[in-house]
Amino acid sequence: MNSLPDHNRKRLLVIAAYLLSAFTGALGLLNWVVLREMLMTLVASSSISRWSWRAIDQFSFLLLGMLWLAFVLYVQHNYARRAERQTLWSTVMLFTGIQVLLLFFCHLIPPAIGIIRYTSLQFVMAGAEAVVGTALVCLARYYSSRKRNRGKERL
Repeated sequence: MNSLPDHNRKRLLVIAAYLLSAFTGALGLLNWVVLREMLMTLVASSSISRWSWRAIDQFSFLLLGMLWLAFVLYVQHNYARRAERQTLWSTVMLFTGIQVLLLFFCHLIPPAIGIIRYTSLQFVMAGAEAVVGTALVCLARYYSSRKRNRGKERL
C-alpha cells in the first residue's frame, strides 16, 4: 500500500522532467539566437568578404539548429532518467547554469574584444547572468555531492 504514493511521486517527477526539458529547450533556443548574433557580429568586424556573410549565416543557422536539437533530445532523455533516480533538480540546475553562463560569454566576447560598446545596464545584465549561472552550477554540484555522500552513509 505504501508503494502507491511513491509511484505517484515518480509519475509527477517524470511529468516535471518533461516540463523542465521544455524550459531548457526554450533557453537553448535563446542561446541559439544569441550565438548566431554574436557570430555574425564577429564576422562583420573581421576581414571576411561581405559576399561570404550570407553563407556563413545560413551554415551557422543550420549547424546551431542541429546542435540545439541534439541538446534538447539529450536533455529530455537525461531529465527522464534522473527523475527515476530522484536526482532531477541538481541536473536541471546544472544544465540551466551552463546555459546561462553560455549567454554570459556570448554577451561578454564582443565588448571584450572591442567590437561593440555596451551601456552600463547591459554590463549589469551580463553580470547578473554570470552570477546566476555560477550560482546554479555551484548549487547543482553541492546538491549532487550531498546526495552521493548521503548514499555512502547508508551503506
